[in-house]
Amino acid sequence: MMIPDSSNEMAAQRVVDGLCRQYRLPPVSVFVLPAPLQYREGDVDVLNGVWVQYYCPQDNPYELSPYAIFLSDCLWWDTEVVRFHVILHEFTHHLHHLKHGGKGAMHGVLFRRLEKEVCAIFGLEITHKSSGYVKDIRCKK
Repeated sequence: MMIPDSSNEMAAQRVVDGLCRQYRLPPVSVFVLPAPLQYREGDVDVLNGVWVQYYCPQDNPYELSPYAIFLSDCLWWDTEVVRFHVILHEFTHHLHHLKHGGKGAMHGVLFRRLEKEVCAIFGLEITHKSSGYVKDIRCKK
Protein backbone atom coordinates (compact mmCIF):
# COMPACT_ATOMS: atom_id res chain seq x y z
CA MET A 1 0.00 0.00 0.00
CA MET A 2 1.30 3.44 -0.85
CA ILE A 3 1.21 6.08 1.83
CA PRO A 4 -0.50 9.37 0.95
CA ASP A 5 1.45 12.44 -0.02
CA SER A 6 2.83 14.32 2.98
CA SER A 7 5.42 16.35 1.11
CA ASN A 8 4.29 19.76 2.34
CA GLU A 9 2.09 21.49 4.90
CA MET A 10 -1.07 21.36 2.77
CA ALA A 11 -0.63 17.64 2.04
CA ALA A 12 -0.06 16.92 5.74
CA GLN A 13 -3.19 18.95 6.56
CA ARG A 14 -5.25 16.84 4.09
CA VAL A 15 -4.07 13.62 5.79
CA VAL A 16 -5.00 14.95 9.23
CA ASP A 17 -8.36 16.30 7.98
CA GLY A 18 -9.23 12.85 6.63
CA LEU A 19 -8.31 11.19 9.92
CA CYS A 20 -10.37 13.72 11.90
CA ARG A 21 -13.39 12.91 9.71
CA GLN A 22 -12.81 9.16 10.01
CA TYR A 23 -12.56 9.30 13.82
CA ARG A 24 -15.21 12.04 14.13
CA LEU A 25 -12.87 14.43 15.91
CA PRO A 26 -12.79 18.21 15.81
CA PRO A 27 -10.31 19.58 13.28
CA VAL A 28 -6.67 20.17 14.08
CA SER A 29 -4.47 22.70 12.28
CA VAL A 30 -1.12 21.52 10.91
CA PHE A 31 1.84 23.90 10.79
CA VAL A 32 5.37 23.27 9.53
CA LEU A 33 7.87 25.43 11.39
CA PRO A 34 11.17 26.53 9.85
CA ALA A 35 13.30 25.31 12.76
CA PRO A 36 13.54 22.22 14.94
CA LEU A 37 11.22 22.16 17.93
CA GLN A 38 13.14 22.01 21.17
CA TYR A 39 12.19 20.78 24.60
CA ARG A 40 14.60 21.15 27.46
CA GLU A 41 14.64 18.85 30.44
CA GLY A 42 18.22 18.20 31.38
CA ASP A 43 19.70 17.57 27.94
CA VAL A 44 18.12 19.21 24.92
CA ASP A 45 15.93 16.93 22.83
CA VAL A 46 14.97 17.98 19.32
CA LEU A 47 11.41 16.97 18.58
CA ASN A 48 10.02 16.23 15.13
CA GLY A 49 6.50 17.27 16.03
CA VAL A 50 4.17 18.20 18.86
CA TRP A 51 0.39 18.24 19.40
CA VAL A 52 -1.04 21.08 21.49
CA GLN A 53 -4.35 22.31 22.79
CA TYR A 54 -4.50 26.06 23.33
CA TYR A 55 -6.99 28.68 24.42
CA CYS A 56 -9.37 29.77 21.71
CA PRO A 57 -12.21 32.22 22.55
CA GLN A 58 -15.78 30.98 22.13
CA ASP A 59 -16.64 33.97 19.91
CA ASN A 60 -13.78 33.17 17.56
CA PRO A 61 -14.44 35.18 14.36
CA TYR A 62 -11.81 33.22 12.41
CA GLU A 63 -13.11 29.79 13.47
CA LEU A 64 -9.63 28.68 14.47
CA SER A 65 -9.24 25.19 15.79
CA PRO A 66 -8.11 25.04 19.42
CA TYR A 67 -5.87 22.11 18.45
CA ALA A 68 -2.67 22.19 16.44
CA ILE A 69 0.10 19.92 15.25
CA PHE A 70 3.45 21.63 14.81
CA LEU A 71 6.02 19.85 12.66
CA SER A 72 9.66 20.71 12.17
CA ASP A 73 10.68 21.33 8.58
CA CYS A 74 13.73 19.14 9.23
CA LEU A 75 11.27 16.27 8.69
CA TRP A 76 11.12 17.16 5.02
CA TRP A 77 14.75 16.04 4.74
CA ASP A 78 13.87 12.67 6.26
CA THR A 79 12.38 9.64 4.54
CA GLU A 80 8.77 9.74 3.42
CA VAL A 81 7.85 6.93 5.83
CA VAL A 82 9.41 8.64 8.87
CA ARG A 83 7.80 11.98 7.99
CA PHE A 84 4.40 10.34 7.50
CA HIS A 85 4.72 8.41 10.75
CA VAL A 86 5.43 11.61 12.71
CA ILE A 87 2.24 13.14 11.31
CA LEU A 88 0.27 10.04 12.35
CA HIS A 89 1.99 9.96 15.77
CA GLU A 90 0.99 13.57 16.49
CA PHE A 91 -2.55 12.90 15.25
CA THR A 92 -2.68 9.96 17.68
CA HIS A 93 -2.07 12.41 20.54
CA HIS A 94 -5.18 14.29 19.32
CA LEU A 95 -7.18 11.04 19.21
CA HIS A 96 -5.88 9.88 22.60
CA HIS A 97 -6.71 13.20 24.27
CA LEU A 98 -10.20 13.65 22.81
CA LYS A 99 -11.51 10.08 22.71
CA HIS A 100 -9.91 8.82 25.92
CA GLY A 101 -9.29 11.99 27.94
CA GLY A 102 -5.56 11.35 27.79
CA LYS A 103 -6.00 8.29 30.05
CA GLY A 104 -2.77 6.55 30.86
CA ALA A 105 0.77 7.65 30.16
CA MET A 106 1.54 9.99 27.25
CA HIS A 107 3.18 7.12 25.34
CA GLY A 108 1.64 4.33 27.42
CA VAL A 109 -0.11 1.12 26.43
CA LEU A 110 -3.38 2.77 25.32
CA PHE A 111 -1.55 5.37 23.25
CA ARG A 112 0.63 2.73 21.58
CA ARG A 113 -2.44 0.64 20.74
CA LEU A 114 -4.12 3.69 19.16
CA GLU A 115 -0.96 4.59 17.25
CA LYS A 116 -0.73 1.08 15.81
CA GLU A 117 -4.40 1.28 14.77
CA VAL A 118 -3.94 4.64 13.03
CA CYS A 119 -0.74 3.50 11.28
CA ALA A 120 -2.40 0.27 10.12
CA ILE A 121 -4.95 2.32 8.14
CA PHE A 122 -2.08 3.30 5.85
CA GLY A 123 -0.30 -0.04 5.87
CA LEU A 124 2.39 0.96 8.36
CA GLU A 125 3.43 -1.55 10.99
CA ILE A 126 5.24 -0.21 14.04
CA THR A 127 6.97 -1.75 17.02
CA HIS A 128 7.72 0.17 20.19
CA LYS A 129 10.60 0.28 22.64
CA SER A 130 9.78 -0.23 26.32
CA SER A 131 9.99 3.57 26.67
CA GLY A 132 6.94 3.89 24.43
CA TYR A 133 8.81 5.45 21.52
CA VAL A 134 8.94 3.81 18.11
CA LYS A 135 11.60 1.20 17.55
CA ASP A 136 10.80 0.26 13.95
CA ILE A 137 8.42 1.31 11.14
CA ARG A 138 7.67 -0.90 8.16
CA CYS A 139 5.35 -0.66 5.20
CA LYS A 140 3.20 -3.77 4.89
CA LYS A 141 3.18 -5.22 1.43
